[in-house]
Amino acid sequence: MQECVSSILKQILPEKTVSDITTENAVGCTELARVDHFHIDLYENYIPGLCAGLSIKREDLDKPLDYGEYPIISCLFSEGIGGLVSYVSNEYNYEVQKPTYASKCELCYEIRRYLVVDKGVESKELQPYGHYLN
Repeated sequence: MQECVSSILKQILPEKTVSDITTENAVGCTELARVDHFHIDLYENYIPGLCAGLSIKREDLDKPLDYGEYPIISCLFSEGIGGLVSYVSNEYNYEVQKPTYASKCELCYEIRRYLVVDKGVESKELQPYGHYLN
């Protein structure tokens, strides 16, 4: 599925280097805080915006998120995609897989999939687990 989405994005958006993406998106990922479009999955997890595979437990809404419990979302929100690349590189030995990406979202998804599928990270913020396997 990821390859299908990537091929569709490539037809619409010009490819950019990771350096270009992180420079253009040097601030936190503000899309995570928007509440004009969101989803609630069948496990009652809040899914911010269009960020399939990211989730916040219902009981954790309406209060500041604990960085220890939500390091990926917290890092994205406060530092943006560049912060996430650095965090996952330092903590999980992540290396960028391609020279270019269609968007910060494609890069973010690749990183999250790497954590779940390649590293076996179990996290309440990277849910549902099966989403990353398809």
